[in-house]
Amino acid sequence: MVSEICVPLRVDGRVAGVLHTESPTALHEAGATEVERCAALLGARLTDLGGATAVSPAQRLARTAVRLAALEDAGDIVRETVVAARALAGFESAMLALRDGPGNLAVRHAEGPFAGALARLDAGDLARIATWVDAGTSSYTAGETGGRGFEGHEVLREAGANAVIVLPLAAASQRYGLMLLADRANHRITTEAAELLELLATQAAGSLRMVAAVLELRERAARDPLTGLGHHATFYAALPAMRAATPAGRCCALLLIDVDGFKAINDTRGHAAGDDVLRSVAGLLRAICPSDGRAFRIGGDEFAIVFECCDEGEARSIGWALRSQARRRLGSTLSIGGAIGLERESDELVVARADAALYEVKRRGRDGVLLAP
Repeated sequence: MVSEICVPLRVDGRVAGVLHTESPTALHEAGATEVERCAALLGARLTDLGGATAVSPAQRLARTAVRLAALEDAGDIVRETVVAARALAGFESAMLALRDGPGNLAVRHAEGPFAGALARLDAGDLARIATWVDAGTSSYTAGETGGRGFEGHEVLREAGANAVIVLPLAAASQRYGLMLLADRANHRITTEAAELLELLATQAAGSLRMVAAVLELRERAARDPLTGLGHHATFYAALPAMRAATPAGRCCALLLIDVDGFKAINDTRGHAAGDDVLRSVAGLLRAICPSDGRAFRIGGDEFAIVFECCDEGEARSIGWALRSQARRRLGSTLSIGGAIGLERESDELVVARADAALYEVKRRGRDGVLLAP
């Protein structure tokens, strides 16, 4: 595509749509004029046929449901839901809060004049507001402006809200958060509006549930099922990304780790004992690996960690920390070979140098640490 033109379709004096054209060649002024003429003719014909019909709230919700079902990012779902909620309710402000790992509610997105006040609601405020809808599908004011309300209502009244709607985001018995709408006007919420908002909240929760399920499946697929560490494919995807993200003045280090005598453990004590050793190695790597690093199981008894460090000395100290704790925690020793990624060096060469260092440790009798020159 070389050029495109988008012209508004005016029906009954208002924009009811657009006429969009694309061309593999450059469009000159005459072509643009012709597109505008066609848009005017189409708008006039639509006016003759009765004009554009008003979109009902139910139709608007149906279109929103289609868009939500197509989204694959939780942030996009949150934003789409907030926009749709304001339009359905006719409220000027809306906010959506989701639960974090520990289960606390946190505001993820807020829009409208009350956005600032809504964004400042802390976990305690949100927990009190959530109690309004623990036993039902929604909670809303009914044209009462005297200031009375449930516990937690005060912060919204103080911000100037005279009408409030709160809806839970729940799907398959799982509560993901809540949606709140606020307005300075003294709205009386109709039954139809409340039901449509409840349907929107249910649809949003269902979309969030699907996204969470997909992310969980991807997370499981990216991890070794025995140890929970990243696996072989994850390692080779993460290594270039972590090297590229290493800030100037820092180094990206790779350590390859083998469990010494692992075959003998399986042969003499059984595979269950061998699995226990592998899980213990994973625990040791998690304990020793720097917070910005990642650990992987890349083979049977072969492991790797990738992390930032300031120099070879720091990388070597991580390796010796692993080696020094191995016998006590694993009942076995570790052979460790490492390499510092050099500028413009390929990932394959970094791995090859670390592997060569690991081989040299084994040749010398195992139970040691060596960093490639």
